[in-house]
Parts: sequence; C-alpha cells; structure tokens
Amino acid sequence: SENSAERGILDALFEGPVNKNLKRAFPLGTIVLSVYTQDGVCSVSLSGLSPEDTSHSSDEAKLAVYSIVNSLTALKGVGSVQIFIDGKQAQSLWGFDISKPLLKNESIIGSAVTG
Repeated sequence: SENSAERGILDALFEGPVNKNLKRAFPLGTIVLSVYTQDGVCSVSLSGLSPEDTSHSSDEAKLAVYSIVNSLTALKGVGSVQIFIDGKQAQSLWGFDISKPLLKNESIIGSAVTG
C-alpha cells in the first residue's frame, strides 16, 4: 500500500533544498515511482536517474542515497531502505552500492554538500 508519510518525505527531498547554496542531492526530474514499507523494509523505486552517471563523486552518491535512507528510517516501523531504479534491483547508484537494504548511517546526519 502506498504510504503517504514515506511519499511526503521523498517529495520534500526531491523538491531539493530551498537554500541556494546547497546542491540538490538528486537531479531535477527524479521521480518516485513507488514507495511502500513491508516487514520493516521500505522499498523505494526511483525513475529519471542515470545510475551509471559518473559525474557524481562518491561522497555525493553516498549523501544522496543516505538522504533517502536516513529520512525514511526516521519513521516508525522503517528499519532499512531498499532503493530500486525504474522498479528493478540495481547494483549501484553512481558507484554507491544499493544492491541490498541500507540501514541509517548516523555519521552522515547533519552533513551537507555545498557547491
């Protein structure tokens, strides 16, 4: 079932930062195909991305992925997040491994890429 809390969080993320000095984590045109949580795993399918794009640094890739993971794992009942690309399991996004569900990464909270 589509969950509005999850979708609300993702919609806010993909609208990008209001602060002009912050770089958006995801390119404009990134859309959420689906998001649902089952057995503690929130599955998010994204579209409009080029997962093989090499123009993102490994830090940017990690920050982008964990902007989703950390935001969603803040919700009650979400223990980990599995990211899919166009509805399919992907090995990586911009070089960052997304092949399995990811847990919250405390070391990234509060950090932001400026650029």
